[in-house]
Amino acid sequence: MDKNPVLKVQIAKDGTISVSVNTALDTMYREMFSIACRNAATDTDHIEHSVRAIIFGCFWLEAYTNNLVREILSQETKRQKLADVLWDNVKKANFHEKLKIVLVIAGDEVSGQFNTINSRLKTAFDLRNRLAHFKDDDQFVAKNMHPHDFENILENLPDADLVKQLIHPKLEDYIRAIQDGGQWLDGVAAKYFKETE
Repeated sequence: MDKNPVLKVQIAKDGTISVSVNTALDTMYREMFSIACRNAATDTDHIEHSVRAIIFGCFWLEAYTNNLVREILSQETKRQKLADVLWDNVKKANFHEKLKIVLVIAGDEVSGQFNTINSRLKTAFDLRNRLAHFKDDDQFVAKNMHPHDFENILENLPDADLVKQLIHPKLEDYIRAIQDGGQWLDGVAAKYFKETE
C-alpha cells in the first residue's frame, strides 16, 4: 500500500492557489478490504480475515463517503469558508446520515439503486459495530445439566452467533453488501463529477 499523500490543489476565482494533502485512507482501506476478502476466501479456518474484511470494508465506505460529502459541500457551496463550517458539523454525523447528503445529489435513478442495498449495508455496519465495540452476548449451550454430560457438551460446542456471521456462507452476504455499496458510491461520484465539470 502506498503511503504517498493525495495532493489537492484549488484555484480560487481571484487566482490564488491553495494546496493541501490527505492520507488517502479510502484507497488504503479499500485495498485492506480486498486483501482480507481474498484471505477469508482461501483460509476459512481463521475468522480473523473475516473480521478484517468487515471492519476495513466499512472503514473504506465511511472514508469514501466522507471524501465525497466533503467534495460535494465544497462544490455546492459558493463560499469555501461556509463549506468548511458545514463539513466540520457534518463530519461528526454517522455514515448513514452522510449518505443522505449523497442521495440528494445522486438523482432518482441512482437513488433507486441505493434502496436495494441500503438494508444490507445497515446489516454489515451493525456487524462492524458488534466487532468494534464488542456488543455480543453469551449464548447458553445447556442449562441445569448433569455433571457427566459436561464432557459431551465440550466435544460438540456449537459456534457462537457472532462466529456464524463471520463464516461462509453468511460472510459473503456482508462482503457483497460492502462491495455493492462501493460500486454505488463509484457510480454516484462518476455521475456527479461529470456533471460538475
